[in-house]
Amino acid sequence: MGCFNTVWSKAKSKVQSWHKTEFVPSKVRDPIFGNIITISIAETAAYRIIIQDLRVGLLPSYAPYLLISFVAMFEAILGPFVAWCGYKTRKRMLLGWSVGLILASFCWFAIPSPVKLEESEFCENPTVNTNILFAGLSPRTAVRMFVTLFVAICFSLARVATWSHYIAYADDQDPTRTTVDFGLLVIARVIPLIFGYKMLSMIVEVSVLLKILIITISTLLNIAKIYFFVPTSEQQIEAKAPPMEDRGFFRSLFRVLCNVLAMSQMLSMALIAAAFWGFGSNEDEVVKTSFDINVSNASIIDHHVEFFRYLCAILGVVYIGVKYSTPIRTDYEIPRALKHICKMTLIAAIMYILIVMVPSCKKGHVAGLENSNVYTHPQCSLSCGCVPKWNEYNPVCVVDTMTTYLSPCEAGCTGSYTIDDLMVYSNCSCAGPSGQVAPAPCSYFNCQSGYNFHRTTYAAIVILSVLAFQSQGMVILKSVDPRDKSIAMGMMWSVIAAVSYVCANNIFLSIAWKTCSWYTGDKCQLYEQRFSYIIGFTCAGLMFIALVINFVAIGYLRLKNRRTENRNEDNGERTVIE
Repeated sequence: MGCFNTVWSKAKSKVQSWHKTEFVPSKVRDPIFGNIITISIAETAAYRIIIQDLRVGLLPSYAPYLLISFVAMFEAILGPFVAWCGYKTRKRMLLGWSVGLILASFCWFAIPSPVKLEESEFCENPTVNTNILFAGLSPRTAVRMFVTLFVAICFSLARVATWSHYIAYADDQDPTRTTVDFGLLVIARVIPLIFGYKMLSMIVEVSVLLKILIITISTLLNIAKIYFFVPTSEQQIEAKAPPMEDRGFFRSLFRVLCNVLAMSQMLSMALIAAAFWGFGSNEDEVVKTSFDINVSNASIIDHHVEFFRYLCAILGVVYIGVKYSTPIRTDYEIPRALKHICKMTLIAAIMYILIVMVPSCKKGHVAGLENSNVYTHPQCSLSCGCVPKWNEYNPVCVVDTMTTYLSPCEAGCTGSYTIDDLMVYSNCSCAGPSGQVAPAPCSYFNCQSGYNFHRTTYAAIVILSVLAFQSQGMVILKSVDPRDKSIAMGMMWSVIAAVSYVCANNIFLSIAWKTCSWYTGDKCQLYEQRFSYIIGFTCAGLMFIALVINFVAIGYLRLKNRRTENRNEDNGERTVIE
C-alpha cells in the first residue's frame, strides 16, 4: 500500500508540474483556435444534415433560410449572457463549453438515418427518379430537424462563449498580443465556413459516427491543452484582471449599449458580415449565371488548391497584428484602426461591384433561353418526361450545332460511354444524326478567363473583409470598460447574428425568389442574368452603409477627443488661477 501511495504521489506531482504558471499567448491560443475551427466545422455538418432532407423533398426549399434565422435569433438573444456568465472563472468556462460541445454532438446519435434516393441524369428513367416536391413534414424528418436545431444552437452558443472568454482573458493577461489573437480567431471562423461545406462534404456525408468522432477527438485534445496551458495561479491572473466590482449582467450590458464607438463598430461589422455571407452563400449561383460553370462538380482537389488562395488572408492578419503590437506600437491606436477599417471597407465595396460588372463571356446558343429569361423545355426532349434531380443543372454541348443544353436529360440523352477516359453522352434526341454530346457547356473555354478573374476578386474580398473584422473587433475591445470585454464580444456576435443571419438573410432569399429562371425539383436550378448584378450591388450597398457608419465613428471620436482636450485645458487654467 505504501508503495502504491508513493507511485501515486509521484505521478500526481508529475502531472501537476505540467501546469503552466505563466501566460504564454501562443500556447493558450492554439487550443482555442482549434475549438473555433471545430465548432465551425460542426455548424457546417449541422447544415448538411438539413440539406440531406431538403434534397429528397422532406423539407421545403426555403427551410435553410428559415432555420438559419431561427438559430441566429437564439444566438442574438442569449449571446451576451453566455459571454458574461463565468467572468470570474474563465478557465472553467472554456473547459465547460468544450465539454458541452462534445455532449451536444452526441445528440446526433438520436437522429434517424437520412433517406437516400436513386437518381439518374438520363432520359426515359421516370421509374428511377422520384418527385422531390415537399409534401409535408413527417415525424421522422421532424425528429432529425429538431435535434439538429438544438445541436446547432448549442454549437453557436459554445462559439460565442469560447470566443468571448478567451479574448477577454488574453487581453487582460497580454494586451500587446491581442491583435494577433483576434485576427487568427477570425481566420479560424471564416476559412472553415468557406471550405467546410465544399471540402468536407464527402467526409461528413459518410455517417453520423464520423461527424461525432471528428468533433470529439479534436475537442478532447484541445481540452487537455486548455487544462495544462492556461495558468492556474490565481494571484497572477487576479493581478492583471480588471476589478470585480459593479460587474452585474445588466450594468455591464448597459455600459456597452451606451458606448457609441463600440456599438457603431458592431453594426458596421454586422453589415460587412452580411455582405460577406450573402455573396459567399450565393457565389456558386453567381458563377453558374455569369459563366455557365457548375462549381458543384469541382473535385475535392480543386477545392484544396483553391484554399491556397486564402493564405494571403492569414499573412495579412499576422502582418496587421504585428503592426499594431509591441515593439512597433505600445498602445493600440483606435483612430488609426478606424482609418484602416474605412480603407478595407471602401476597397471591398468596389470589389463587389467589379466582380459582377466584369463583362460576362459569350455563352452562345443556350436551348430553352432563346426568347426570354424564363426557361422553357426544348421541344426535342419533351418526350423524356424528365423528373429532376436536386442538382439538375449539368450543362452539355452539342458540338455539331454548338448548342448548350442545361442537362443530359434536357438534351434527350439515354446513356454515356468513355473514350480514352473522356465521357461522352450518347443517344441524345437533341443532338441530330450523331446523337452525341460532350459534358460542360459550349462556352466553357471562353468563360475560363472571366471565371479566373472572379475567383481572384473574391479572394481579395475575403482578405479585405477579414482584415476589417480584425480591426473592428479590436476597436470594440479597446473602447469598452475593461470589466465589459467579454460581454462586448457577446454583443458583437449578437448584432452580427441579428443583422447578417436574420435581416440580410431574408433580403437575399427575396432576391433569389424574384430572379429565378428555371425552377424545377422544388429548387431554383438557374437564375436570370440580373441575379448576379443584384447580389453584387446589394453587397456593395451594405458595405457603403458600413463605410458611412465608420465615418460617423471617426467624427464622433474626434469630437469626443476635442471635448476632452478642452475640458483638460479648462481644468489646467483653474489650477493655475488657484
